[in-house]
Amino acid sequence: MFPGNCSSSLRDSAYQKTFIALPFPTGVLNSRIVLFRCRRLAVLSAVLRDFQDLCDILAYKPLALQNETVLAVGWFEAQKVPEHLRQLQQLFGNAAAETLEPCFITDPTTLATVISNHEFKYLEDSYATVYVSCDQEVDVIRFRDQLAGYLGKFGAIISFETVAHLKNTFKCTFDDIRASFKARAVPQSYISNTLIHMRPSLQELCEKPAIRDTKSQPNLQVINWMTGDIKRMESEHTEQSNDEWRKSQHLKTRRPLSGSLRTNYVPHENQIDITRIRLGQDPRRTIMIRNVPNKVNHNELKEFIDLTSKDLYDFLYLRIDFENHCNVGYAFISFVEPRHIIRFYIERAGKKWNKFNSEKVCEMSYAKVQGKAKLIDKFRNSKIMGENPGYRPRLYHTDGPLKGAEIRFPPPTKRGALLDD
Repeated sequence: MFPGNCSSSLRDSAYQKTFIALPFPTGVLNSRIVLFRCRRLAVLSAVLRDFQDLCDILAYKPLALQNETVLAVGWFEAQKVPEHLRQLQQLFGNAAAETLEPCFITDPTTLATVISNHEFKYLEDSYATVYVSCDQEVDVIRFRDQLAGYLGKFGAIISFETVAHLKNTFKCTFDDIRASFKARAVPQSYISNTLIHMRPSLQELCEKPAIRDTKSQPNLQVINWMTGDIKRMESEHTEQSNDEWRKSQHLKTRRPLSGSLRTNYVPHENQIDITRIRLGQDPRRTIMIRNVPNKVNHNELKEFIDLTSKDLYDFLYLRIDFENHCNVGYAFISFVEPRHIIRFYIERAGKKWNKFNSEKVCEMSYAKVQGKAKLIDKFRNSKIMGENPGYRPRLYHTDGPLKGAEIRFPPPTKRGALLDD
């Protein structure tokens, strides 16, 4: 897993979790780009479009190679490719009833053709590598360990080695292309009072310009598969201390909770993963909708849900504050089948409630109570059933001549005072 010239303390230390080994066939020239040959590329493109982990894919595009059309797919991180390939094979098999065979690039001419497309340019291996040097005399073994730990803060490392013909010079290759660009954005820093220089190539490292021309530095470009637009991920020219860099990265990467599909306060087990749903690995059907605009009532929320999921759910409850008669910002909906969650999640999660002229962002997670039967058991004895009928949970027919009509909620099973919900 570790290069032979890494010190034993590095191999045995906590830095070991920084390094990863990648299981790819021998002869692969680029582990981040995979080619797919199949007769139904449109179906594969549709599967990719709805892929839960699409944010980990830089681009995918049909390319003409050697008189045939293949779909090239490029990942930011090489280590995610094997698992994602397994998921895509199963999803494609379910959708097209065909076997999907991924092909790695082992021919230099093919690699050059793929890389020549601007969508895949920055997946070239050279962009995953940075070179580091220091000017002063150091304890090489100790400094190498410290440097590996510092670089590991940017992301997982595939290889870390000394440059044989240059003193106190090191080559580091990251698994994630984005980690390399983050490291390049900090061209100078200090490790234990030792000034280090970080550059994309040995030539630039040897030059060590006092002021770098950041315009000539390539910026990572993220391809929007919906519009074909290119969004430039700006790199920064900063010469900061390590503490200052960490602070700036923390502030730069912070996102408001309402803007994320997977907010920090949602337990991992309650997060919705549509890939697991497609694979039949998650049977849950009931979700919690959060950040509902407070002025929205039950009927308005139902109309909004019906735009994507009409007659696909059998339970809906918008929690209302009995004193101010406004909802408290969340609702529960139980779908007939787990697969019915997919379109609703794709269409609504992480998006603003524009229909209600609100800046709030719709968020979703799985509910603790799952399924129509258990929801009925929970609410039929609740005090909510004694409130205004407009504030109660509702049940709906999902098939037959009464499809879409409301069902009378079953009566309580307990006598006396109703329980809190």
